[in-house]
Amino acid sequence: MSEFSFKLFLIFTLLVFLRPQELFPWLGVIPLAKVFAGGALLSYFIQRSGEFPLLLKEKESKILIALLILIILTIPFALWPGGSVNAFFESFFQTFLTYFMIIGIVNSYEKVMKVIWVITISIGVYALFGFIDHIQGVSHAFGRVGGRAQGLYGNPNDLAIILCLSIPFIFLLIKITKQGIKRFFLYGIIVINLAVIVFTYSRTGMIALGIIFLGLLAKSRKKLRGALILAIVIIVLVSVGGERFTERAASIFDDSKDEVGSRQTRVNLLETGIRAFWNSPFIGVGLGNFVNMEGTSWYMAHNGYIEIAVEHGILGLVLYLGLLCSMLLNLRRMQRLLSVKGTLLNEYYLCQFLEIDMWTYFVIVMFSTPFGWIFFYLLGFTVSMRKWLASKIISGQGAPGLD
Repeated sequence: MSEFSFKLFLIFTLLVFLRPQELFPWLGVIPLAKVFAGGALLSYFIQRSGEFPLLLKEKESKILIALLILIILTIPFALWPGGSVNAFFESFFQTFLTYFMIIGIVNSYEKVMKVIWVITISIGVYALFGFIDHIQGVSHAFGRVGGRAQGLYGNPNDLAIILCLSIPFIFLLIKITKQGIKRFFLYGIIVINLAVIVFTYSRTGMIALGIIFLGLLAKSRKKLRGALILAIVIIVLVSVGGERFTERAASIFDDSKDEVGSRQTRVNLLETGIRAFWNSPFIGVGLGNFVNMEGTSWYMAHNGYIEIAVEHGILGLVLYLGLLCSMLLNLRRMQRLLSVKGTLLNEYYLCQFLEIDMWTYFVIVMFSTPFGWIFFYLLGFTVSMRKWLASKIISGQGAPGLD
């Protein structure tokens, strides 16, 4: 039954990241993702319902539940309570449940890797779509490649972010994969991913790539060779992007280089958010209500930390930062433990690349939204690996620092 739950969860993950219901609208008649998620949860409870209370005892689970309670308690005080209810059920609660599915069902290194394969291939499909669109001259706006589906791939920035966050996964798979055909396939995906990130001309994507490159260099055992390869890659990317790419990069610091004024809009939203937080630092305006505040003109915050602070107050921000810091600290602890043990080398690589993704996420949340599918998957992977290592690495005795 546990394997059946995992297979249902794999299909659910495929539906989340490949999004066939948006590519083929007739599939949207049935909420397939919810059907498979419900099936996975039901089969899990039938087989292992006694383990669910243990999942609630995880530190990250407690923080998430505290955040959930905070969101629910502040709904009556929201600027638009109905909007908070919609945001709760349409986005937050679904991804919240996904975390618990991961730590309950994806309970081994092998299962984590299978999920990563599904995510990598699914995102790679949208990278290919973006590459084809660029060749055919199809653009989202102002000559920038955008996504063909909403949500994860809804616009150039969303597409660039998800492509960037998939790059550490691809490098991980290349690192641990021995078969030549699979490695060739993965190299192809990463080349297309990098090209499409350039074609989105997303400043957030550029920043994310920079963090990933620094992370890869920091984790490389051969720093000089790694630095040389990264320098070549950067030169190639800048050459492919041309003058448009360098102009967009320069606009990060120079407002006059911004062709549509989006940089100033983000600055204005940041100032609006800071004022709103200062006016209501404890209760906030409610989940999903940043767009309803005066001065936002229905714009999203484009800064996850400001969004959390404005919508859920100082306690919400502290809880969210606690989650991010807990993930990073646990990934560091697992790497130290695995390096001392000298075995489970692939598991060590997994923790390394998850850490690179987490540092990237930590920064790009300043230009994006705080919650999303990829965040809860990263959180779930981190907790699942900690639980698995605690039970397996030292037979029957647990792992010091991971219990």
